[in-house]
Amino acid sequence: MHLKAIVVDDEAHARESLQLLLQRGGHAVEVVAEARDLASAKEALEALHRAGTEPDLCFLDIELSGESGFDVLEHLPASTAVVFVTAYNEYALKALRAKALDYLLKPVDPEELSQALEKVRDRMETQRGKGLDGPIVEELMRRIDGEAFSGIAVPSKGGMDILEADNILRCASESNYTHLYLMDGRRMVVTKTLKEVEAMLPAKRFMRIHHSHLINLKGVRKIWKEDGLLSVELKDGSRCPVSRSRKEAFLAVFR
Repeated sequence: MHLKAIVVDDEAHARESLQLLLQRGGHAVEVVAEARDLASAKEALEALHRAGTEPDLCFLDIELSGESGFDVLEHLPASTAVVFVTAYNEYALKALRAKALDYLLKPVDPEELSQALEKVRDRMETQRGKGLDGPIVEELMRRIDGEAFSGIAVPSKGGMDILEADNILRCASESNYTHLYLMDGRRMVVTKTLKEVEAMLPAKRFMRIHHSHLINLKGVRKIWKEDGLLSVELKDGSRCPVSRSRKEAFLAVFR
């Protein structure tokens, strides 16, 4: 699927580097416009609109020479997917992961760029015409300025469901997907690896007990020891194995 993109970054070398990665990777992405700040981004988007073109994707930096990249969002067409390309600190990245389609940390890694573009194409196929809506963007900005968001945004019909961390009982991996088991008995699936999901949730409450399982420690009902193997029973009655390499760290939590 051919994609049309706009790159908004106040650093010329960053824009050039990203374009070079797109070209070398053979990603079928055409950069139809560039911008260095809010004003030039608005001009570029207006010019594209007059020409009857709308970008499928916006690579957006957060800090634009004293301006906020979030101000660009309200000028983007609703169908335009947003991937943040940022050197922002780790404290904010958890919020970005929960709210944005994806993010890339500078310097951009080619493999992560490929994964981000795959997400964009998946989104276009399953949710064409649905972009980040106003309330979600406003909440993202509020969280960046204040306390980091602890939870996950799950695409749903007409938008996104926001799951607070406390409502998640456990997470189980399946290739590049993760199944989320909720406290109320529901189950959802996100197109993120378990490693990505783990990074979005508070480390004090969630623990990776196995390469395929991440649990909410508040949801543990019982610890089983059978034939030298350890497993945990959660509040919903499910049981998850604890790997040998994580056994001591897990038990230490309850001592």
